[in-house]
Amino acid sequence: TDAGSEHKKTCSVCGYTETAAHSFGAWIKTKDGHKRTCADCGAVDEGKHTFGNWTDAGSEHKKTCSVCGYTETAAHSFGDWTVTKDGHERTCADCGAAMSGAHEYGTWTDAKDGKNHTHTCSVCGDKAEEGHTYKDGACTVCGAKDPSYVPPTPDTTDTDKPGAGTDTNTPGTGSVPPQTSDGTGVTLWIVLLAVSVAGAASAILASKKRI
Repeated sequence: TDAGSEHKKTCSVCGYTETAAHSFGAWIKTKDGHKRTCADCGAVDEGKHTFGNWTDAGSEHKKTCSVCGYTETAAHSFGDWTVTKDGHERTCADCGAAMSGAHEYGTWTDAKDGKNHTHTCSVCGDKAEEGHTYKDGACTVCGAKDPSYVPPTPDTTDTDKPGAGTDTNTPGTGSVPPQTSDGTGVTLWIVLLAVSVAGAASAILASKKRI
């Protein structure tokens, strides 16, 4: 029969009592505790788990009962992300496990300050900023407009229009003097022609008289 920390049996004739240690079987493990039964007297030994500290187990952490070996697991209790030089990290408050990673930034967007654009890490919320790189009136990274950009003035010269080249046949654009409308030039030519004819006639008459 059970006698607490051991069991006993008594001689029915003389009353002699013999004691011995329990012959407990394997622990039966449950979520709330453990128990075992003596194979000789049926005594039951049970109790709450005696857990050690939580330890990192990869995607979760665990703790083990030092009595029966029962292991309990749970999700990490991570705190807030901390921004580091190369990314971000956070630590489990229960087991001390650390999780870290590189930033996962989204698309650059205009900061609306005329100078910078920003993008934000989708994991820890870190916001990075850098200056615009303008070309032809817009930032090549985020597309923001350059507030100081002045577009070039278009060239309106058309070489196909009259007067734009050096055509000497076009009035006023070549080296030929413009025509006048007062007839002075024509009269001069007529006078010279008459003088020439008269001179020729005089020469003919003079030659005949010598004959």
